[in-house]
Amino acid sequence: QPRSRATRQALKSILTRSLQTVAKVAKPKMEKALEVLVRARESIKPAYPTPEHLRNFKLSLMDQITFPAYVSTIFLYKADGNVKADQISQCLKSSLSKTLTKFYPLAGRVKDDFSIECNDEGAEYVEALANGFLFEYLQKPDQNLLRDFHPFNYAESPVASNGGPMMRIQATFFKCGGLAITVCTCHKLIDGVSLGIFVNSWTTTARAGNKEVVPRF
Repeated sequence: QPRSRATRQALKSILTRSLQTVAKVAKPKMEKALEVLVRARESIKPAYPTPEHLRNFKLSLMDQITFPAYVSTIFLYKADGNVKADQISQCLKSSLSKTLTKFYPLAGRVKDDFSIECNDEGAEYVEALANGFLFEYLQKPDQNLLRDFHPFNYAESPVASNGGPMMRIQATFFKCGGLAITVCTCHKLIDGVSLGIFVNSWTTTARAGNKEVVPRF
């Protein structure tokens, strides 16, 4: 009987050590979560002032009853080894300023339910840095991380009617040189089609193209 008890204790000890070893091997390696740090926040004003006779932009009947929430679109770009992040950011800001001259209501503020005051207060531009690589994020997309690519806190549910900018943009640079550009616009003023026209114009200006894209208000 004593020998049997000793045998059982020995087997139990061996089994315990084996289970601990298996658990240690099977334990997944914790990956460092991708973090986004805001580097700078500023207001980009139109390159040229809006004429006085265009300072009051009247909204259509449909836009008047539309809630002034922000609608966002995220554009992802692979790294360009020949261009530094600071150069890209400067190009984005400079071309955005020129583009806002043509899309002047986007640089204004909601005056009331019926109109936009085109006061050239500008669009918000946020520059941020991500501590990871773009391809890592694309391999394992995280829906929650998309919030960090936005220039505002989702929990606050911001709206443009509280004196906020009509357009808010965040440029997030990854360690690999990749870039995520998030464009948030007030749905009271702009829809998907008009956003596409704006982005096309902004892109053309950033590339110093000769073809000018002008909106029709």
